[in-house]
Amino acid sequence: MRSNYNHIKMKKLVYLLAAGSMAFVACQNSPSYKVTGSVEDITDGDTIYLQEYAGGNLVKLDSAIVKSGTFVFTGKQDTAVNRYITYMKGDKRYFTDLFLENGNINVTLGKESKVSGTPNNDAYQKFKDGFMALSKEMNEMYQKAQSDTSLTAKNTWLRLKRKTGYGNN
Repeated sequence: MRSNYNHIKMKKLVYLLAAGSMAFVACQNSPSYKVTGSVEDITDGDTIYLQEYAGGNLVKLDSAIVKSGTFVFTGKQDTAVNRYITYMKGDKRYFTDLFLENGNINVTLGKESKVSGTPNNDAYQKFKDGFMALSKEMNEMYQKAQSDTSLTAKNTWLRLKRKTGYGNN
């Protein structure tokens, strides 16, 4: 009888350990995000913030300390949301937005920040790169138009006057 009792007790222990192991593995595999970032020209020990925009202000959600030029944020996210990573100290102001979603996200924070690693962030970075290239091209065209003396109002009026003969009487 005693042998049967030990056998049942041992079975319960094995089942309990199996259930505990499965729960542990399930917790380990739950969706999560890891934002790994590098930042230029920042002192070790400085703070980088993960923020959201709410009510017209940036609200701090998390912080990370810079160590060897890198920082890390981890957590879980139910859906992809727009968030901001910021650094402000003295004259340095670094800022980028990203889609915070489960997965491995890579951030380069600096004068020209970049975000990659998840499908939404890859697509968004591609959009931002294209937008910046277009914006630069438009700015160059504007600068050229501003410095082109043949486009002044007086020169345009004189050319129009010559073509039409208006005002020659």
